Amino acid sequence: MTTQSYHFELGNFKCIVIRDGEHKGSAEFIFCNAPQDDVAQILQKYKLEADQLGSSWTCLLVDTGERTLLIDTGVGSGVPIGGRLIGQLEEAGYPTDSIDMIFLTHGHPDHIGGCTDINGKLVFKNAHYVMGKTEYEFWTSDENLSKLEGMMVQSAQNNLPIIQEQIQLVSGTDE
Repeated sequence: MTTQSYHFELGNFKCIVIRDGEHKGSAEFIFCNAPQDDVAQILQKYKLEADQLGSSWTCLLVDTGERTLLIDTGVGSGVPIGGRLIGQLEEAGYPTDSIDMIFLTHGHPDHIGGCTDINGKLVFKNAHYVMGKTEYEFWTSDENLSKLEGMMVQSAQNNLPIIQEQIQLVSGTDE
């Protein structure tokens, strides 16, 4: 996994797929809902080791010409195997203050971790954030967070409260 970004166009939109980082995961974790016999067959077919599967944390930048949208913010700078998003955005000509909209797909650390820097400061200061209402409510509920542990809880508590003034929650048929 050496390529860090991939540029393409969709109509008039300029798009960049950016890898914020990557890690090795286990088949048991990555494919936890798949039938284990199926997973074993695929691992054998492609000669993959069950505990060494590569997985990347990927974000998508979409420049519409009028708006600059970032889908997810990666795992962020506090994780040694991540934190490449900001540098790659800047290399592509998109400093953090040029991002005006961020869509957070869900609350896992590798999707919201880059909202703040290592000092807990907001990274994308000019951005308007959008997230699903149900998803946001799950990740800001003390009851739900009490059932989780470690990085999941820490990331939600570090990143979601700081964007609460700039976030729009959407649901169902909202556009």
